[in-house]
Amino acid sequence: MKQKIKIKFFDILISAVLTTAGIAGIVYQTTGSPGGVAEVFFNDNVIESIDLQKNCDYYYNCAVSPVTISVKGGKIRVQESGCPLGICKKQGEIYRRGEVIVCAPNRLLIVVKEGKASAVQGVTG
Repeated sequence: MKQKIKIKFFDILISAVLTTAGIAGIVYQTTGSPGGVAEVFFNDNVIESIDLQKNCDYYYNCAVSPVTISVKGGKIRVQESGCPLGICKKQGEIYRRGEVIVCAPNRLLIVVKEGKASAVQGVTG
């Protein structure tokens, strides 16, 4: 014996809202506004604030191995890292506000933010 499935108004409404929210999230992720600065964290402390408009390479001695970060054309990426899997290098360039590069073995984090670069705070310990 077959049962008829009744679709109610609220079923359609909930489906439409969820679909719209999903599409809006995808559009936001792919069209996010470019950031002006990237903050570099080591052991949960900001060690440098980098202006993404200045092309330059930065070198850091981290927990496992040295890391070279490259800024070019308003984008930042990990150019060299001696960490075991090199996932941070494979993440490629980032430039949109909120994007992140993580190098877990080296305890290094790069976050793109809005604004201008501030002075280096330094590293302790």
